[in-house]
Amino acid sequence: MQPATSLSPYGQALELIATLPLNKQEELVEIVRRRMIEQRRAEIAQEAVALRQALEEGRLKPCSFEELKADLLVELES
Repeated sequence: MQPATSLSPYGQALELIATLPLNKQEELVEIVRRRMIEQRRAEIAQEAVALRQALEEGRLKPCSFEELKADLLVELES
């Protein structure tokens, strides 16, 4: 094992986690997974607020799924 000072913070975290008993490592993984889910939910909520504001300001127009799909296909082809 390398001295902790030569490792990056990520490496240090991995080394520290490796010292935990397996059940604590599993618990930690579950906590991190839940936090990531909550963080992603917050990001989606922020995006929804921004999209709603753009719609209200007229910078975005409502469209059907088929219209959106056609627009995306045109973008992919160019």
